Amino acid sequence: MEMIGTESRPVARKHYSCDACPWVFNGDIGPEYYTADELLLIDAARADGMKILPGQVYVKQTLKDGGELLTYRARVDMHSLCLKYDMFSDA
Repeated sequence: MEMIGTESRPVARKHYSCDACPWVFNGDIGPEYYTADELLLIDAARADGMKILPGQVYVKQTLKDGGELLTYRARVDMHSLCLKYDMFSDA
C-alpha cells in the first residue's frame, strides 16, 4: 500500500470507524507492553465503540492498494500506538 498525497488531521463531523483500532485490539502486542497511560487510551477507544466521534481530530490518509483507492481514518491516539509499536509493518 502506498499513501497518495499528504496526511491530514481534520475534525470529524460524524461518526467514523477507526481503522487503527483493529490493529491495536487484534494485534500481537499484549497489555503488558503498554504503559498505564496507553492502556487508558485503549480503554477510552473501547468505550467509544472503536469510533471516531464528532468533534475529535483524526488522521486521514488516501491509500492506493493495487488499483484501488482507500480512505484510512483513525483516532490520533490509536494511530500513534500503531506507529510506536510498528503494527503496520505487515500491511
